[in-house]
Amino acid sequence: MKGFSLAHYRIDEELGRGGMGIVYKATDTKLNRTVAIKVLPPAALSQEGDRARFFREAQSAAALSHPNVCHVYGVDEAIPVEEGKEPQPGTDSRLFIAMEFIEGQTLQDYIRDSGPMKLTEAVAVASQVAEALKAAHAKDIVHRDIKSANVMITADGIAKVLDFGLAKTNQSTQLTRMGSTMGTVAYMSPEQARGQEVDGRTDLYSLGTMMYEMIAGRLPFDGEYEQAVVYSILNESPEPLTSLRTGVPMQLEWIVNKLLSKDADYRYQSAAGLLSDLKSVDLSGSGTTRRSMVAMTGAMPAAAETEAKAAWWKDRRVWGVAAAVLLVGAIFGWMLRPAPDRQRPIVQQFTFDMPEVVLRVSNPAISPTGRYWAYTTFQQGSGAFSASLILNDTRQGTMRKLNQANTGNSPQFSPSGRWISWFERVSGTYRMRLPAGSPIWVDSLRSLHWLDDDEMLRVANDSLVVFQRVSVESGIKTPITITGLPEDTFVGDMSRVGESARFVAEVIPRSVAFTDRYAHTSLYLIDVSDGSAVHLLTGAINPVVFREDVLLYQTQFDVEAGTATAVAQQLDTRRGRLTGIPVDVLPERVVLGEFLAAGGNDVLLFMSNPQRQRWSRMSRVVRWEVESGRTQDLDFPEYSYDRLAMSPDGQSVVVEIRDTERANIDLYLFDLQTGTERQFTYTFDTNRAPQWSADGKIYWAAGVPDESDIYVKNADGTGSEDLVVENADFPNLSADGQWLAFSRAAGGRNTLWAVNLSTGEEIAVDTTATRSGDAFISPSGRYITYSSSSSGMARGTDQRTVVRSFPDPDQFYLQVTQEFSDDPFFSLDGNFLYYKDPNSRKLMRMGVSTEGSFSITSAPEEVLDIEYDNARFAQDPITGDLIYVDDEPFLGQDAEAGPRVKVNTIFGFSRYLDNLFGDDL
Repeated sequence: MKGFSLAHYRIDEELGRGGMGIVYKATDTKLNRTVAIKVLPPAALSQEGDRARFFREAQSAAALSHPNVCHVYGVDEAIPVEEGKEPQPGTDSRLFIAMEFIEGQTLQDYIRDSGPMKLTEAVAVASQVAEALKAAHAKDIVHRDIKSANVMITADGIAKVLDFGLAKTNQSTQLTRMGSTMGTVAYMSPEQARGQEVDGRTDLYSLGTMMYEMIAGRLPFDGEYEQAVVYSILNESPEPLTSLRTGVPMQLEWIVNKLLSKDADYRYQSAAGLLSDLKSVDLSGSGTTRRSMVAMTGAMPAAAETEAKAAWWKDRRVWGVAAAVLLVGAIFGWMLRPAPDRQRPIVQQFTFDMPEVVLRVSNPAISPTGRYWAYTTFQQGSGAFSASLILNDTRQGTMRKLNQANTGNSPQFSPSGRWISWFERVSGTYRMRLPAGSPIWVDSLRSLHWLDDDEMLRVANDSLVVFQRVSVESGIKTPITITGLPEDTFVGDMSRVGESARFVAEVIPRSVAFTDRYAHTSLYLIDVSDGSAVHLLTGAINPVVFREDVLLYQTQFDVEAGTATAVAQQLDTRRGRLTGIPVDVLPERVVLGEFLAAGGNDVLLFMSNPQRQRWSRMSRVVRWEVESGRTQDLDFPEYSYDRLAMSPDGQSVVVEIRDTERANIDLYLFDLQTGTERQFTYTFDTNRAPQWSADGKIYWAAGVPDESDIYVKNADGTGSEDLVVENADFPNLSADGQWLAFSRAAGGRNTLWAVNLSTGEEIAVDTTATRSGDAFISPSGRYITYSSSSSGMARGTDQRTVVRSFPDPDQFYLQVTQEFSDDPFFSLDGNFLYYKDPNSRKLMRMGVSTEGSFSITSAPEEVLDIEYDNARFAQDPITGDLIYVDDEPFLGQDAEAGPRVKVNTIFGFSRYLDNLFGDDL
């Protein structure tokens, strides 16, 4: 058509041909600019309704303005007129689109001429195309023909997507299936190939094909015949990118695999989710990529839409989106790849987004058949931290939240897989018939383990470890004698050996320091049927038995960094011993104390959560006016605060600040009048629980838990740091400055003591409870209140508030709360006793008398809502107001990226173990 005009566009030269028309370079004679004209073939809009639909969508595309989109100037219909001549009678009009003319090269030509692109270039181009799709999909515009021939690369490296505005019509669909348009067929999504309705996820699939082409230099599905290509798109998986090219990060391969999911529900659901993941790809290394065994046919879609208002466990769309992480990969994915290379880990990392801030995922469990996956998500929703127990049914593709309160944890499946149990901190252990029974309460303890569908093994860690069989129907407990366990220990995590009555259990010494427990923890093989316990090894935690002959566990601890190595070792249950050499299972160290799960669908599930930090929360400091009930956020910098105390004049605050980078805890002083801050502690890495005396001194505990001492120093920073009490923690100073109460670790217990600062005399306040702490001496000095627990766990569910006489504790004793409570303290006048209800996140108050005989004068009442169940309080000594540390109502994150949780899996775990152990297994 060179030498012809269409309306006011003069055709200058032909640029290229495709299944949907011929593209010409032309001149807009009205605006005197160069444009590109795509002339559609006559048959393209021959069906009824096609023309109206085409004009409607082309007009929408013309309104799309984006730097990565070739701008559509307009769509029109005109009779071609040869230059200098009149229109010829009988000539049909031609439909055309006028577009921005782009100097450059198509991506298809670029790859053909240069081969596979640099990974940085490929990710950059993919990101730009995704940006274009994000803008288009926001306007409900679907491209339907994303391919490398429809992307122009300018001299500046800018990617421009062509052909927005071409409607999908019956005839255009047929055109794209002609042999001359084989390139288009290769980019089709499975739903396109089946002739189904499509949406923006089809464009994302085509972008995945294009990414594969940029990285590998070839298409994922190619062939000489259209039918063969379509068959591959519908039924086959592409060869892993990491097997075609070295240096491809596994995360990048996973992104492409996710885009190429056969089912649109398992792809990215939006370009925004894809962009978020592309930004996080680490391209700094090369040659270190491990081959992935799984080319995902389905995976967890990326960002759930940010406009979701309902709680995420109530939103069926979110459940359906999230469930894909646990569905297709576990059941089908691992079978689609050849055996892995020996000694090469096969890790797939899934990143899925939820409408609430999910801090981490933990406690995974897999049912014996592999049908169900369960795990705990720790999130912050509506300003409060909570733990949700999530159950995924991989057969039905459903997901549900099981726990009633926001404290669900520790899921376990019965040997048959027909039941699941879990623990809720508020009330204890529950069980539920699968798939959709109702929760049934079993026991108040956490440590219950299935023996069969009718009985559980109950392990009570009191002063001695007590084993019992528990009937889940009647609750009847039958004692079991287990011999062979060392004294002065308690039992932690346990993992069942197949369907037998044997377990591998953590046995933890009570007498060693907290930070040394990992190195001294042993694994024992406990046989409930004969009552025996056999030592397997020391210096290991988190046992997980897989296939009855392999034991997984964590070892080589770095307590300061909070990491450990996950290993596998052969387990000879008949002889009761571990054999062979431990083999590293995972390519990287995992979070210390996090759990593994290996199950019937031949999958290892683990949580490395590299982004997790122990002290990641940001705090606010608030004043609560007791009389008026008003609260006011104080102007404190954004730090992670904890325990605090006020100066005698009420002008300053001393508070713990947790350094997330150095893992230190230091004390800082803040002047409430000037807003200035000053660091107070320098000598020790861990400093906490400050107390400010009336004579201008600050007492505090220095050192890690169970190994701390109490020191004192002038509040103005002058003088030395003097040792007050050895082996002491969490000090509380009496109003007259005569007594200092404190906790002391001894024999696996946390006992409560007090020292007379004048004489140095120490008295025992409570050495009978397993755990006593949070002491507070009444203003009159006649009573002391504290938290008491017999469970041995920090803040155990049986923790109650106690009041005793002081300094002689034996004259009076009263448990003043029946519910779980924490951090009790008396008001300045001694007329009220405050304490926290961590479950409801309320500060409670009851009227008391502390001058004479102790008595409760009024019933408990809720006086303050708190965001954080471990909020800390101090009293203004002048006004009586409470100054407290609480969490921010919402943890800030990148609004566009959304909250992110990373879950890691190894598929085909048996085969992988065979390769790790070689012929020895």
